[in-house]
Amino acid sequence: RIYHLSATGLLQQISVDHCTDPTRPSPLTRAVGADATIVLDDCVVDIKQGDQLLVCSDGLSGVVNDQTLSTILQQNLPAQQSVQALVNQALLQQSRDNITAIVLMAQ
Repeated sequence: RIYHLSATGLLQQISVDHCTDPTRPSPLTRAVGADATIVLDDCVVDIKQGDQLLVCSDGLSGVVNDQTLSTILQQNLPAQQSVQALVNQALLQQSRDNITAIVLMAQ
């Protein structure tokens, strides 16, 4: 997933979940190299100074709710410390999947 946190504190998911079947958590619905062509999703987001983007795997977004993601990101820690806080939260909530997170800060 990709989330956008505006400098005003509004958190929005800007990526699209391709599988919403609760009986099949985390199925791989797209992969580079699986087909001859690649289908990409795109969107336009107006990024302003102070905004943040969070790119994460479902090991994070599947166990940490949006309010908690927002609260951690709004602490305005350096990106690496935000990532560590997010991963730590997922571990506290006993994520059973790989946890990947990247935080980008607009300056």
